[in-house]
Amino acid sequence: MNMIRIHRKDGSFSFFGNQAWLKSSPLISQRRADILSKSGCGLVSMGDFLLLLTKNGLLPETPLTKKVSFIKNDWIEEKEYLSFLLLLYRLYLPIFPKIGIQSPMLSHAINHYAECYNFSLHTHWETTQTAFFKALEKLLKEGCPSIVEVGQNFPNPFGGHSIPFYSFKNGNFIPFDRLCSHYLLFLGDQIISPKGHFLHAASWGKEGYFCLEEFLQYNRRYSGFWFGNIMSYSL
Repeated sequence: MNMIRIHRKDGSFSFFGNQAWLKSSPLISQRRADILSKSGCGLVSMGDFLLLLTKNGLLPETPLTKKVSFIKNDWIEEKEYLSFLLLLYRLYLPIFPKIGIQSPMLSHAINHYAECYNFSLHTHWETTQTAFFKALEKLLKEGCPSIVEVGQNFPNPFGGHSIPFYSFKNGNFIPFDRLCSHYLLFLGDQIISPKGHFLHAASWGKEGYFCLEEFLQYNRRYSGFWFGNIMSYSL
């Protein structure tokens, strides 16, 4: 897969998108910017997923993606990227204050996008551990990306539990962030080490890995598979 970099207005490059950039966007009201910057990880994951499939020729271009000049370049300008996200937000994926978006609604929004352009893409949000394993096995075998949610603490939303997000340097996995109540883009590959299966992903504009065994343990003890799961799809 050819990955997507975003060229920031400060000259730096990110690995896919980051909802925090919406905080200072002049394209929406400050109230909307506050909501999206805090609860827009589902919107970012949807946008990154669609752009990645389009970039790699798995989906045709649409009037929305044609506004983003990433086919000719190796990166996307931040302004174009945010404009694309906001079009998805206005047309397909409403974001609610504090709640964000529930995973079945995210899958439905992607299906709606596909239906509007007569694509064969159809997604389904899995809700059991068995279905999670089946979907993950297929995605890894085919090397295809998808969206994963690390669910909220349940039944106690204030439990404070989360899982690490790791960088991979010099053969070692180094935690640099924590994941909870968060959507991230799974990139369709993994690194198997003595410490576990580490799934390649993008989150908050950074490249990293989350540990499959830690994700499963978190779901079993602190969250659940109803929302903390993966999106399967057919093309």
